[in-house]
Amino acid sequence: MDLKNRTLGFNYFMKWMRVQFNNLYFPIKDGHLTKTMRDRNKNTEYFNSFIGRQERTINHFTESIIIGRAKIERHPQLKLAILSAHIEKTIALYSMGEAKSSIRMALVDSIAAFEEGFKWQGKELGYGQYEEMLWLVCLGLLCDIPADDFKRITNIIKRDGVKDKLLDFIIHGKLGNEWPVTAHNYIEPSLYKNTDNLSSAIELKHYLDKVWYKGQKDAEWHDSHLDTEVNTYFGYWAWEAAAIVKLKGVDDSSLKEQKYYPYDAVHW
Repeated sequence: MDLKNRTLGFNYFMKWMRVQFNNLYFPIKDGHLTKTMRDRNKNTEYFNSFIGRQERTINHFTESIIIGRAKIERHPQLKLAILSAHIEKTIALYSMGEAKSSIRMALVDSIAAFEEGFKWQGKELGYGQYEEMLWLVCLGLLCDIPADDFKRITNIIKRDGVKDKLLDFIIHGKLGNEWPVTAHNYIEPSLYKNTDNLSSAIELKHYLDKVWYKGQKDAEWHDSHLDTEVNTYFGYWAWEAAAIVKLKGVDDSSLKEQKYYPYDAVHW
């Protein structure tokens, strides 16, 4: 088994462990769609249950670390699980239609977990970590968090020597000359090289309709809306598309109903 497959296997094991814990202690409910949702696949009842479950998971794993219930060697894995739960909760809040203020508060909690538990392991060992960095950077821009909080994200990215063209573009858009664009390549080029020249609604629509979801087929959350037994779905959103629109001032009115485009995050 090659290195990437071993890493994928470990990531899926950690996800499975968290899911089994959640399903055992915090069963989730599902139901029919409602008209108030941003998301088209689940309803308010589902997301309320999902978010509550993530919060209880965060509290349980945090307590396990603090009181010594978990062995020290397990702390890094638990901290990564806490980070994932925070980020998924933040995105789920957007999916269910929550206001910018609520999402921003959850994002700041995610940033604290990022500082506490994240360490970039490189492209091969860090499968799935890239999207966590990208989501946090995009959400930080879209939620208009203060520069000091945004720099809490970028300080970790800088500390770990992460070089990525898309991250550089978005961070530079928020921080200006404090973050010069130095990267010329993409960590995940198969998908994100397609963002290189997105400058119009037509180009963005093609990316969202034809490229984005298909390009995420290896992500552990891909097609998660179809699995009603483990219920790990928190929404499908192309945050980088919204960040590009905000930074380039693209007229996105024609994208308002595109199912992967977080339109409200650009206009709230």
